This record gives sequence, C-alpha cells and structure tokens, in this order.
Amino acid sequence: EPDREGVQLAAVQQHLAKNLKFELVWFDFWCMPQGARSGGEKLEFDTMLRNVNLLYLGCSVLAILDLSYMSRFWTQFEAWLACQMITDKGLVPAGPTDRRCKVVCVRGARDLEEMEQTLFKMWRNRSPQDAYDV
Repeated sequence: EPDREGVQLAAVQQHLAKNLKFELVWFDFWCMPQGARSGGEKLEFDTMLRNVNLLYLGCSVLAILDLSYMSRFWTQFEAWLACQMITDKGLVPAGPTDRRCKVVCVRGARDLEEMEQTLFKMWRNRSPQDAYDV
C-alpha cells in the first residue's frame, strides 16, 4: 500500500542511519511497477514477482510491522523466507544468529517485543510444508 504519510520511509531511513553497512534497499512497493501497467511494465512485474522470494532468502530483511502485517499473506511469506537458511538439503529454519530479519513496529503496533516474538514464534521453526499448511 502507498506510504502516504511517510511512516514506512521514516522507519527505513532510521534503520539505515543505525546500520551503515547497507548500500542498497529493495522495497516491493517502491521497486515494482504498481497499478495499471504497460506491456513492458507487466513483463517486468511478472519477472520480479517470480524471483523476489530469492531476496528474502538471501538478504537482510527489515519487517515493518503495523497492525495489518500479521494478517497479510505476502508479508507472512516474506517473514518466513527471512527465517530460513538455504542448505544442501533444502530450506531449514535459521537459528537466532543466522536469522536475517529485523523488525520495527509502526502505526499503532507499539509493543515491538511482543510483535517481534509473535512473528518469530509463528515462523522460525516451520518447514516449507508447515508454512504451506498455515
């Protein structure tokens, strides 16, 4: 959804100011063509959509939680991917030191610790089949 008030942008900026190691940022809504798309934009969007999961499997992820985050499919899928590790046996749950997901809460989701615990408790130990079953 559009970030009309700049709340998500501010959260990203604050995170980047505290974590100078990051040089590039991918934010789905900002990076993928939204709304009505031309033929070229549709092709680009479809290609990105088929491959965006690789970002969540291999990159650091900043989960910007608001009250609707826990009820949306894509955000949950992205969080689950960020709690996985790629191994020669497939995807396995990442341990606490290998987890690539950092959480910040915005728009009324004030209790960061509780929201973060809920998110990680929900996804940290789920196999691909377990995640599918949810």
